[in-house]
Amino acid sequence: MVGALLCSLAGGLALWLKGPLPVVTVGYALPHSAPFTYMVSAFPFFGVLLAEWLETRSTVLLRQIAALGLLAVARLVFLIPVSGHVLLFVFFVMWAARRRSQPLYAVEMWVCILVLAASLYTKVALWHDIVTPSFGAALGIIISEFEGAAALNPTTPADSQRRRR
Repeated sequence: MVGALLCSLAGGLALWLKGPLPVVTVGYALPHSAPFTYMVSAFPFFGVLLAEWLETRSTVLLRQIAALGLLAVARLVFLIPVSGHVLLFVFFVMWAARRRSQPLYAVEMWVCILVLAASLYTKVALWHDIVTPSFGAALGIIISEFEGAAALNPTTPADSQRRRR
């Protein structure tokens, strides 16, 4: 919870300092800016992932966080048609679903599903963009499946625990 709050505050501050960001879709920017609330919505979930990594030191989770972060930056630099928000939200839902026997993860998963639905509505209905959320969802699923594959070959105690489940 603290990780989500700290990450949200840091992300919100960075967004506030940066100023309005354009809505980037398939290879071009739309003529309006992304709302601040839309942009900051990713940070609590990213913060939960970082806090989980700090607690477990799971090499699998670290690789997944790195992949999410690299894709988020690369999509902006190289105009790759991937929604960073949908990528993160789909990954997070699948990651939390594997831990849903623990009540907090179940709550976080359902909150993320609601935020994902709002993000998809914004992308598809308001910005008329079906391509970037589709690719974002697909990549979120692929990255989340690294955990299942890694459970067969654990590299840390945290990764080994997942194999036993």
